[in-house]
Order: sequence, then structure tokens, then C-alpha cells
Amino acid sequence: EDPVLWDRFVESMPEASNYHRWIWRRVIQETYGHRSYYLAAMSSGNILGVLPLVFVKSRLFSNSLVSMPFFSYGGVLASSDVAREVLLAKAAELARDLRARCIELRQDVGGAPNWQDVSAKVTMEVPIPAAAGDMWDRLNPKIRKRIRYARKHGLTVRWGDGEAVKEFYEVFATNMRNLGTPVYPRAWFANMTKYLPGEVRVLLVSDEGRPAAAGLVCLFRDSLELPWAAS
Repeated sequence: EDPVLWDRFVESMPEASNYHRWIWRRVIQETYGHRSYYLAAMSSGNILGVLPLVFVKSRLFSNSLVSMPFFSYGGVLASSDVAREVLLAKAAELARDLRARCIELRQDVGGAPNWQDVSAKVTMEVPIPAAAGDMWDRLNPKIRKRIRYARKHGLTVRWGDGEAVKEFYEVFATNMRNLGTPVYPRAWFANMTKYLPGEVRVLLVSDEGRPAAAGLVCLFRDSLELPWAAS
């Protein structure tokens, strides 16, 4: 129950993801009301491993423990095999007590040996060069042509924070509705910008002042992630 001690361990682990941090517990609980169980393996007052779990109730898919829901990353984070095994064993015990149908760990392969592995998603990464011009030169000529075309027709780009969530959501929710996909509540994105100011930002593309495309960008360490975007 000590967020400072928890985050100190997460920060010390190079393989940690953004969503291992304690603040996401607050964002999820405030938006959805899901109960969270943040497990820590400890020795002599020091954390040796963590496993953030969220209990998700679903009428369609039944109850499950997920690390982490709504994101592609999470799972067990440990400095030793012993700490990892202790956390996984405790998670299984907790799942039985809660009568959860399953435990889902969203992490790289190898994080939980002897657990069933599913590869339904892929991660696409692009190295970020030091200068914007270098990034421009790396783009496919066809992509550069399309960007010039957009600029020629007056499309403008700007960054925003919490005040831009309304515009982002109008584009995003309309896009999800047209695709027939259930949409996240607006409070989900508003709470992210509220509790992680400067780390969660909105990127807007406007056509004559009207938002035509938008993306939610998460910054963590030396990376930039685009988990949600629509046009």
C-alpha cells in the first residue's frame, strides 16, 4: 500500500512499462470503479517484484484478473525468479478466492513460464532520431507527398492537454460508433490527462478549425506511445 516504495522499484527496473506505475491504479478506479490488487514480493522491507492486478467484472466474458486492462502492457515485474514465482502463485490463489475465470498478463513472452501464451497483438516500434529533419528523410516518399498534400489544403496540427480531451473525444467516439465498437467513457481520457499532466497529451489535426483527426499520446522515459487515434 506504499505508492512511493512501489514506484521506486518500478523506476529501478529497465524492463518496466509505463503501466506498472502506481498512478494507473487511481485512474482505473476513479473511471471504472474496478477493484485493484497490487501484489509486491518483499524481503527485509525491500520490494523484489510487483504484479498489478485489476479485477474486471464482465457479464459477457465473466470475471477476470488482468494486468493491465485497457492497455497492452503490464504483467509481473521482478528482480529474481523466486520473486516472480511467489507473485504468480499469489495471483493464482487470489483468482481462486475471487472466483475469477482467468488471469491475463499482458507482457512480453517469457514473463510467466509454464503459462499459456497467446500472441494476438504485435508492437510496432520506430526509433526516434535526434532531429525532426532526420525523421522526415526516413519517411517513404509517398508518405511525404501525402503530408505535403495535407499541409497544402490547410490542415493544421496542435498539441493539447486536458482542455483538448473534448475535441479528441468527439472524433474518437464518432469513429468507434461508425465501426460498431463500444467506446470508452470520456472520463477515461480526462482522468489520464488529469493525473499524468505533461505525460499524456492530445494531438489534434484540424480542417478549417474543426478537428478532423486526433490521437492520445503517452510519454514514458525515452518513448512515445500512441494507444488511441481516430480520424
